[in-house]
Amino acid sequence: TQHDIATQMAYINQQRLDGASHAALHEIEQKVAFDRKVLRTNAGEVVFTEDQLVQVYNNSLDTTLSTTRKLLPQWSAPRRIVQR
Repeated sequence: TQHDIATQMAYINQQRLDGASHAALHEIEQKVAFDRKVLRTNAGEVVFTEDQLVQVYNNSLDTTLSTTRKLLPQWSAPRRIVQR
């Protein structure tokens, strides 16, 4: 019947949403674990001197789940250190 079809479609849509939510949470958990491991191994402050070329990382794209972030550059163009 129509009611059974509507119920099954709602169930399918909820399963899809639950799966997407679980995948997003898993991605965030994996990133946190990786970042924790990296921070433990590379402890210390990086000091830049004048005239060095550096790139700036845009970490605001890390927390979004938008697919457009895949197309945006995460690193800036090279910049020169002019003063400390």
